[in-house]
Amino acid sequence: MNNLSKLGRKINQNVGPTFATYAPLLAAREAAIHSTRHETFQYGDDPRQALDVYYPKSNSSTGPKPVLMWIYGGGFTQGDKVLPGYANGTVYGNVGHFFATTLGFTVVVPNYRLVSDGGRFPSGGEDLALAIAWVRDCLTKQDGYGSINLFLMGNSAGGVHLATYLLHRQFNSSRESITKHTQHGVKLRAVIFLSVPFHFEQAPKDRAEALEGYFGGKDLMTPSPLGLLRSNKLDNAVVESGVKFSVWTGSLDPIDEILGPTADFQREWEGPSLQSFVLNGHNHMSPQLSLGTGITQEEEWGVEVGRFCEFSCP
Repeated sequence: MNNLSKLGRKINQNVGPTFATYAPLLAAREAAIHSTRHETFQYGDDPRQALDVYYPKSNSSTGPKPVLMWIYGGGFTQGDKVLPGYANGTVYGNVGHFFATTLGFTVVVPNYRLVSDGGRFPSGGEDLALAIAWVRDCLTKQDGYGSINLFLMGNSAGGVHLATYLLHRQFNSSRESITKHTQHGVKLRAVIFLSVPFHFEQAPKDRAEALEGYFGGKDLMTPSPLGLLRSNKLDNAVVESGVKFSVWTGSLDPIDEILGPTADFQREWEGPSLQSFVLNGHNHMSPQLSLGTGITQEEEWGVEVGRFCEFSCP
């Protein structure tokens, strides 16, 4: 992490070198990462609608179980719950391993439809709604999971899908099922937006094909998280539901794609406080690759996420 500033801020320039930097660190921890117990389930009919569940070593505690859903990024065109061919298949199992083994979360990592799979807005929100329904209808049937505190963390394009689910009227019913007060079942407690492009007004030109492919045209503001926030301000109970919201950015995130749009989203936000966290020394790719390395400085942001989730529960 100490040398990431030399790679620059632009995602297309630093993605390869950043992955190369973390590959040996993760490969060295392959045995530990792969030792975390996990299972794969289908949450829908499409082949891409599958998810992995990573379990903590001990599941004997009483009270609601903390469940963290990690929605990865990939520019709407790529990504997988396990990235093939990189660091011996440790990503994104490293995320599940870290939060399960170190912090005691049960971690759910869903795949979702990409543009090449026919994914078109708001399919990311649709897939997320189905994955959450699986948690509500299936995970709660497992021993000890009758009551769940749910935390949703979306990274980059995954954060766009998370915002779609949270802000689009289409998902009102699904959101209500996890935000209304219930003694048992699933209760959404906190949302973590990690390095999310909240709009695309300053996106590099080479993003146009992927963005227009997913959003179905050149109007990218209306369906963006910022556009949805603006249009649904008066008709979105999730903002006033008691759920804790937060935005997390790397100090080396790009200004045009991430930091500027994040500031615009924060200015537009109304309702409960939208907490802000800066990951010093991290660029756009490094946070998700740093987990599971076993290096305290690298993993500190994940510990901070755990604290945020803990403090979000009554």
